[in-house]
Amino acid sequence: IKASWKDDIATLDEKFVYSDGTKSSRVWKLRKVGSNQFEGTAGDVEGIAEGETAGNAFYFVYDLNLPVDDSTYVVNFEDWMFLMDENTLLSRSYMSKWGFDVGEVTLVMTKTL
Repeated sequence: IKASWKDDIATLDEKFVYSDGTKSSRVWKLRKVGSNQFEGTAGDVEGIAEGETAGNAFYFVYDLNLPVDDSTYVVNFEDWMFLMDENTLLSRSYMSKWGFDVGEVTLVMTKTL
């Protein structure tokens, strides 16, 4: 992930490589809309993502168009991110469809220069 700020917009440029070698990317645009509220958009996200911070935590919810084989499914994402120290972020994502859990992902991200 490469991140940058310009004016009141944060840009997060994500690159993914999956275990089967498939690659994808997503570019998030985040905007602060309250003292601890954020809104976000990305090309494969339905509507507006909503986020909220509290202490070292960031809670982020959105609906993602998820391609699977020859189909695309809208999947609900609920992300919890925790800043562990100034260089380490722990991210836990929960995915659901029609109220049923369909997956979860845990990531540890380390800041590099």
